[in-house]
Amino acid sequence: MIVVPNSQGSIGVDYDFAVAECPASAPYVVGGYAVSAPPAGAITASGPYDFTAGAPINGTNTFTPFTGAQVPGDIYGWVMTIPQGSQSTAANGGMSVYAVCTAA
Repeated sequence: MIVVPNSQGSIGVDYDFAVAECPASAPYVVGGYAVSAPPAGAITASGPYDFTAGAPINGTNTFTPFTGAQVPGDIYGWVMTIPQGSQSTAANGGMSVYAVCTAA
């Protein structure tokens, strides 16, 4: 197992978001964790995601966390969102998201 961090957030239209995508060498997600550092907004969603089959995460709407069996060949990871604009400046704190990934 490996832990994949991504502390870089992105500004969206409706939500700001951060993703941690599992690498091809360990494409399956077995867990994850997200944190929003004040004064950035509270987490509105956090969960596993199928980056291959799921809709692009672009901050225009909420995402649907992945459920069910993971499909060989798909890449998985963890996604979090906070209210739009609350991550827009460095003074507003930040977002960190981690995915725990495995090869099988």
